[in-house]
Amino acid sequence: MASAAAYSLAMASVNGDDTYVIVDETDALHVASSWLRFLTDTGKSPHTVRNYGSRVAKYLSWTAKTSDWRSVSVSHLAMWRNAVGSEIIRGADGVGHRRTSRTVELWMIPLRSFYWWADSMDLLRTDVVARMTEVKYFPPGSAAGGEHGAHRRVLADALKPHQSLGQKSQELEWIDDPGARRRLETLELTARDRFLIDLLYYTGIRVGEALSLFSGDMHFGGGSPELGAGRWIRTSMS
Repeated sequence: MASAAAYSLAMASVNGDDTYVIVDETDALHVASSWLRFLTDTGKSPHTVRNYGSRVAKYLSWTAKTSDWRSVSVSHLAMWRNAVGSEIIRGADGVGHRRTSRTVELWMIPLRSFYWWADSMDLLRTDVVARMTEVKYFPPGSAAGGEHGAHRRVLADALKPHQSLGQKSQELEWIDDPGARRRLETLELTARDRFLIDLLYYTGIRVGEALSLFSGDMHFGGGSPELGAGRWIRTSMS
């Protein structure tokens, strides 16, 4: 088997314009260079094009060792996701660390963009693009389901980043400065935002609990609605 190609990002002059391209060790252009040009033509900033190109070039070098990039499966992309997440990065202080799950996701976004473009150009030999996402049902009360529930197309579970090893979950911060708490009470907000802030402030419920409330859950007045000692209303929270 011939040695695998190594790809890198380079700057080239095309029709008098400087543009980013992806080349192999012999300076032969990879078809992904046309994708980078597409990104530029559709308004992506040079910084974005450079970042996207460098990450896809690294993926192409990695995948060339085992597969043709045009014939890969979702499991192959998941392997790349895991490789990105497990790589040890040395900081300026020499201390090694793994990428966070958020950074891994930022590495996967250019790859999905490249494959969507390649699929639109009929360059692929598999249905990997169709399998990168799936339709899921989110029940009422969930963050994505809203009040009535919804079917949404989301990233396939196999491609979702896992929490990096050693990464600690974010701890809650308590506003213990009396002045800050008073300012929170008097902020000029829209009626909806004022209601949500006051709901969290005075009841102590969590954000997720507040956002999962239905408009029909609102009850003004004391007592029991069955006894007529209260008033239930329906209103729009949007």
